[in-house]
Amino acid sequence: MTLLQTFQDYESFCATTAIYPREVEVEYLALGLASEAGELLDAMLGRQPSKDAMKAALISEAGDCCWYVARLCEPAGLSFAEVADAVAAEQPSYLPIPSVAATRLAASAGLIAGKVKKQIRDGVMWTGEQREDHRTHLRTLLTRAIFDVHVLAESLSRQYADPSISLAGLCERNTAKLRGRVERGTLSGSGELR
Repeated sequence: MTLLQTFQDYESFCATTAIYPREVEVEYLALGLASEAGELLDAMLGRQPSKDAMKAALISEAGDCCWYVARLCEPAGLSFAEVADAVAAEQPSYLPIPSVAATRLAASAGLIAGKVKKQIRDGVMWTGEQREDHRTHLRTLLTRAIFDVHVLAESLSRQYADPSISLAGLCERNTAKLRGRVERGTLSGSGELR
């Protein structure tokens, strides 16, 4: 299976687990991404009982960020699979330590939330070219967020000497986690262990 196929499968799978009101889709997803980026930073603070627990939490939260970014791509008119495939083929010229990579992702999530906030504030007045400028900027921010997840995965891979941690690996692990929740009937709800 190619990386593109992996990302296409992930993008399709994410759509099957999307449980939220469609009339507030973009707002819900932007808030969700910001929340998951916050949880990622919280896990980075080392509040886990062991190094293995911290690694698991970081991978899980990074995977959740992937889900929100993948879902946000659709209303923005962007293919998560195509962008992720292009990004995953790049070897970042600089790999920051994981905490810096997580902070970069949180910054991207915050910028996305800010763009959506402005649309909520001003959106009814946005038409034509102004609306397309907004969508173009949102697509740029989403592309940056996908790249930030890629850099975070590569940085975690290096820190933990675990080559299975990659952008594709995060998508595959997130799929497995969500499939388990679907099987248990716990897709809705709160908490990591459901």
